[in-house]
This record gives sequence, C-alpha cells and structure tokens, in this order.
Amino acid sequence: MRELKNKEKKSVYWFSKNNNIFNALSAYLEKNNINIYRVSSLKKINKLDISVIITDSDIEQTKLLLKYYKNDNLIKPYILITNNLNIKSNKYKDFVFIKKPVKITYLLNKIQNNFKNLSLSINNWKINKNSFSLISPNNKFITLTEKELYLIERIIKGLERPVSKITLLEEVWGYNKKISKNICTRVIETHISRIRKKLKKIGLSNSLKKSKDGYFLAK
Repeated sequence: MRELKNKEKKSVYWFSKNNNIFNALSAYLEKNNINIYRVSSLKKINKLDISVIITDSDIEQTKLLLKYYKNDNLIKPYILITNNLNIKSNKYKDFVFIKKPVKITYLLNKIQNNFKNLSLSINNWKINKNSFSLISPNNKFITLTEKELYLIERIIKGLERPVSKITLLEEVWGYNKKISKNICTRVIETHISRIRKKLKKIGLSNSLKKSKDGYFLAK
C-alpha cells in the first residue's frame, strides 16, 4: 500500500553555475518556504516534489537538456534561461524560455506562476502533476500515465457531478463535437478500467463511479 509519509514540498532545482542569480533567488524563496537546491544532474531531482527546474545554459547544454527531457519521464515545468530562442517551443509544453539577460523579479514571477499550475486539490483528492500522482483523501496515492492524469483531472473538476463521455472525448482527447458524437467510447472505458485497477491496489476501487450521465470521483 502506497502512502505519502510527508507533505509535498515546493522546491526549485537550480541546474547552473551562475551564483549571482542563485543567491538572489535563495534569499527570496527561503522566506516563502520554498526549498532551492543546486544540482549537477537532473537525475537527482525528487519526482514527488512539487518542483520547478531552472537551467541557465549555453546552446550545447540546452540541446543536451532538451534531449534528456524528451527521453526521460521527468515531467516538471522547466524555466530555461538561454541566449538561443530559436527553438520550436511548441514541442516542449513544460518549458518557459527566457532570453538573457533576465531580471530577478521577472524570473520570480514565472516561478510563482508555475507553482500555481502544478497541483490541484478538490474534495480532498489531490493531483500532483509533477509525479503524475493521484492522492486520495486518506493520503494514499497511485501513479498515472499522462492521459490518465488528464482524464482524472477533468473528472475531479466536475465536483462529483458526472462528466459525460462526449465531454471527456472533447476536452481530454481533443475531438470536436461532430466527431465525438460518433466515435467509439471504448478508449475512455479502457483508461477508466486501468485507473480503477490502480485504485483497487490502495483499497479505493469503488471511488471512481459511473452513472447514466458519466463518470465522477466520490469523496
């Protein structure tokens, strides 16, 4: 049975040798109960943290970072401070690209905005978008795939009101209304079944319910 022993912490991971920015950030973040760690490898990052990764890189380091991001399941928002903005940013939805030189106040604003979007808490259920975890009211958790996360997030936002299959197809899978009315809903049922199996392992298989109007997550 998987249980979170400690409350999730907000952390900033600093992947750079720039002492000036690091020191300025540290003074502010520590006052706001946000941990900041300097790391030499992205593999040292705690995946259960609610975290933002900041990298101040040259072009070669940037390429390596983007390659690591693409090949690893480390899903966190990155703030990338760089001289090179000739990057197809739409391929890296978790990245915020900032061109040098950067103002500390601007950087701090970006950090705070990222934290606001990293977690969701409704009806005592919580979602940690960094670790792709769904955390139950009794503090047990399961790990989801990306699509499962988006699916359960939309269901949770229904506030115990059933969310229809058509709504899920449109908002999670991106189908338009004409297509979603005619498409097979087996894909939703398959994902729901997988989530229920994961919930069963922590004794909550009956939490994800279905009615004639759609799916909802009970308290």
